[in-house]
Amino acid sequence: MAIRELLIAAGVAAFIGVGAGVNYLLDTAEEPATTESEIGNLTLAQIKPNLYTLTGGVGVGDCEKIVPQLPTERPFTVILESGGGSLGDGMCISAHLKVRNVTTVIRATPVINENGETLYRPGFNTDLADRLAEEGRDRPVVCASACSLMFLGGDQRYLIGDVYLGIHSPRSSVKIGDSGAAEAGAYETASQLMKFLKDNLKVEDDDLRRLFITVPASSMYYLSPNHFRESPWLIGLATHYYNFHKFSAVDPKASVRRS
Repeated sequence: MAIRELLIAAGVAAFIGVGAGVNYLLDTAEEPATTESEIGNLTLAQIKPNLYTLTGGVGVGDCEKIVPQLPTERPFTVILESGGGSLGDGMCISAHLKVRNVTTVIRATPVINENGETLYRPGFNTDLADRLAEEGRDRPVVCASACSLMFLGGDQRYLIGDVYLGIHSPRSSVKIGDSGAAEAGAYETASQLMKFLKDNLKVEDDDLRRLFITVPASSMYYLSPNHFRESPWLIGLATHYYNFHKFSAVDPKASVRRS
């Protein structure tokens, strides 16, 4: 690990507690390069009457595209798999999920119908998984960056299997070189995101909200049950854990156990 990466890891570890820190998925500290001006390929698909998938990169304008497709009069579940992208669109979609009766899921197991047809194939919906597969490596199931906000849009939130929920602070939209404007913009964005997490997504824990503005934008913190005992507030990211990196819990704020 480079010196810069060690400093990042040390800083985050100090923030979220002894024994915790940044997990660099598959030996890389860098998030796949995306810009908020890129056109995303975020796609909502109905695979069962009350079950949907929301997969692909989050691009500018995707909220306007996706929200009219969301059910409004019945509870539903949405499986998420995305490397992230546009912060604004991720916030917008998550806010619309939150005002509906929605369960969000990140799962490492496929969804198969009664005829044996695969309706959802995990690990085949992100550029990161495709690149790693080209290198002969396993395909991770990732919901990172803007996708982590969409995950928090669910009243019930499930992490199933060895999946990766990734969190980092927003990228600056200010051009390199204008350090004063960049700093001011970063503070404004952080303030808006903190307020959004509390008021819209109902994230009450101060430490949990701060996590979204503390992890450097060039890196990613991937949730790990190894950090729950020293930093128990991390558990609130999900409401249900099923064999999540060998950890299982239902209503984890009330009871935490290892399976």
